[in-house]
Amino acid sequence: MSGENYNELFVASKLESNLHRGAEFEMGEGEKTGAWQHNPIPSQAMACPMQHILSTINPPLHETLMNLNQPGRPSFEEYETSAIIGAKMVRIQGGEWSPMQAAAYFQDNFPCSRFVVNYRSDEDGQAKSAMNVGWKGDYEKLVGKLKIDNDFLHNFTKALGTERAQLIDMNEWTKDISIINNVVRWLGFQGCRFKSILHENHDKYERDSSTDLRVGNEARCRYQA
Repeated sequence: MSGENYNELFVASKLESNLHRGAEFEMGEGEKTGAWQHNPIPSQAMACPMQHILSTINPPLHETLMNLNQPGRPSFEEYETSAIIGAKMVRIQGGEWSPMQAAAYFQDNFPCSRFVVNYRSDEDGQAKSAMNVGWKGDYEKLVGKLKIDNDFLHNFTKALGTERAQLIDMNEWTKDISIINNVVRWLGFQGCRFKSILHENHDKYERDSSTDLRVGNEARCRYQA
């Protein structure tokens, strides 16, 4: 699971949208003629490059990476077949796309993925928290932006559907760990239950190292595809 990035997948999506700028490059049957001549472009033809971008920004541990492709060790491709790759995409609502366009992009290019969409319903509290850690700007404008961001995330989740996405409210799940455990089950994990929640940005940007992150009986915790 990689950390934040500067909306890398939105930037990558522009490669795909650029392909559709002209009617001459629309995907479909039949070969185009003239200066735009090319063979038909299959649907989801860009999916593998897009998935590779996600893999690139979320590599294995350095030690693991250095041991791959060595005698008796798996190749990078073999290693990734058993890996679950994810990313923290807190800037997805900042791209120049609508929630429906964003959902369509992820559905086409990451058809087997699931999305946990986290938001904070208390925009005033979120704005105050941002100001407390040194964010600059007008408070009222920040609250307004957060409301727009939340609308985007709600509509993005709705467009993906309940089989692909789950919307969770930070104001609720920080007080009720069963919400997180329900998401864990929805993702496909069996026998895995968190006992407590890690406060990643404790006291501004510090980590709460005292939290017990064990998931019940770890020997029974497994992913069921």
